[in-house]
Amino acid sequence: MKFFSIAVIEDDPKDRERIRECLSCLESTSDNKFDITEFGTGAAFLDTYRPDYDIVFMDIQLPGMNGMDCARLLREKDPSVILIFVTSMAQF
Repeated sequence: MKFFSIAVIEDDPKDRERIRECLSCLESTSDNKFDITEFGTGAAFLDTYRPDYDIVFMDIQLPGMNGMDCARLLREKDPSVILIFVTSMAQF
């Protein structure tokens, strides 16, 4: 069994729930367990960031600091964490 620490940075509660449901489905069909921590803004995520996460799911459109700027700052703190962008923006 593998354990993964996952951060979800998404301002929309419904979208956070969708991501959580997808991860729950994956967890139930695999030998993986997930510890999921949710953040509503990039600033809230970075303010308390420690390089303990295995995977980060990040929305591109976030209030205040957008996901791209947040990702740049994240890479300065942790160049190796897996970063997956989630967005409803067609251009991305």
